[in-house]
Amino acid sequence: MDERKEQSEPIQGNIVPREDSTNFKIKKETPIPSIYTYDLSLLSQWIIVPFLLNTSQDHVIQLPIQYKDDYLLLMKTVGIHFDTIKVIYIDDKVEEVILEGLKQESKKEFQTVLFTKEKIHPVVRDFYIKSNHITPKENPFHAILNVKQFELDLTEFVNGRELSTDQDTSLWNFLQRNILEKYGEINLAPEGWELEDELLYSETLRYFCTFADKFSYPDAEKRNSK
Repeated sequence: MDERKEQSEPIQGNIVPREDSTNFKIKKETPIPSIYTYDLSLLSQWIIVPFLLNTSQDHVIQLPIQYKDDYLLLMKTVGIHFDTIKVIYIDDKVEEVILEGLKQESKKEFQTVLFTKEKIHPVVRDFYIKSNHITPKENPFHAILNVKQFELDLTEFVNGRELSTDQDTSLWNFLQRNILEKYGEINLAPEGWELEDELLYSETLRYFCTFADKFSYPDAEKRNSK
């Protein structure tokens, strides 16, 4: 059974221009915790794991913020582990948080807990580990992409699956409140995924399809050229 149908028109992302404001500023924040904690919620792992897999010192993550309590939670559970935190304010309201440079002691501890002790969440493993299996050496030529947009049949993912009481909703809650409410959609960009039957067993898709009303997947057909 084919769980997808090609859309006649590609989905266009909602582009919301930043309003002009005379009260725009960027501040560096330095949270100083009384005690270091290593939060293992799905949200924290989703943010931190890319810094464990990416050895580049230039790696950063930008997180839009709509609610003060989400900002405070982010700073308390995740921000304490970063060397540099830049906060964008518009009209004295937090608009975005930029995290740079995972602290070395935090990196070592998270690597031990998540990878050595195997505490990594299945959704994070599915999304990021699978995404990082392609290296530049495996793609010696420039890839020309012919992208088609498919809408997935959610019943194939959620049939017989209900939201359990112990389901970690921290990631969805954050994305829904701070991205979906503002832009009308959430865009994820895993690399190395192919539109195959294997996706039916994707923990990432199963997680988001538990909450989403509609789910689209862009399939890129590659044509190599020298």
